[in-house]
Amino acid sequence: MSGAPDQTNISEDIEGMAENDPEITTFNHTNYSAVLDEDQWEALAESLSHNTAVEELLLDNAGVETAYCLQICDALKTNTYMKVVDLKYNRFGVEGFLAISEMLKVNTGLEVVKCDFQKVLPGPDAERALADIFRVNTTLLELRIKCREKECARQITNGEVRNKQIAKRKGAGKDWADLDPARRDAVAAEEAAKREELRKKDEEEKAPVSEKVDATGGPYTYKQLTCLIEFQPDDIDKKRKNNIFQTMNFWKCLVQQKMNTKNGQNGKRRIRRRL
Repeated sequence: MSGAPDQTNISEDIEGMAENDPEITTFNHTNYSAVLDEDQWEALAESLSHNTAVEELLLDNAGVETAYCLQICDALKTNTYMKVVDLKYNRFGVEGFLAISEMLKVNTGLEVVKCDFQKVLPGPDAERALADIFRVNTTLLELRIKCREKECARQITNGEVRNKQIAKRKGAGKDWADLDPARRDAVAAEEAAKREELRKKDEEEKAPVSEKVDATGGPYTYKQLTCLIEFQPDDIDKKRKNNIFQTMNFWKCLVQQKMNTKNGQNGKRRIRRRL
């Protein structure tokens, strides 16, 4: 594999990662017959905590036990360059799953994590912990784990779909605040406040005049001129105002009549064309 370390010299590869060798972009220790010893696991975890070149950590069927899983997760909390972690077919238990969930709550770089097919099932507590990471994580696109609880499986699937939408918007330079769980409530509250403000403004505009209009000499709004007489301004000529409205109503009726006549003529023309 291009960019993968020499699997026959695993210690040298770990040392290269510790020195941040840019040629090592994938650490592949999959299906190893010789399991790493404690010192090698410790050295691997230490290198991962500051390495900026490795993007794939492949430990599929590598004999990862709970203690080693805890070391790896602790190192990956601060690693924002790693994209893929494969921990399938290993030996860690519930504590390992819980460590993965805690790591994913703070890691902002990982896109794919595979931790299914362990010798020990994660159990309901670990399943819920892994499902809950999507309450804060917006970068993980795939979380491979077999959940027995349907609700946890649903939450994980929904989280993956949402994060893929976020990644798509980021790539297009679009805003994704409405998808961000940390900002979603604030955005929803802001939109609700705007709707309430528009509703109140609309009610105020439609509400009838309920108090005396000050006599300012005009101009007055249509609502002020058509309100109850006791609320109308004192400096308007009531008779003249009534004549004005009668004239306005006359012209409105005349315009409407002409429009109806025109529409009728157009309808007759369409019928003739069909015939």
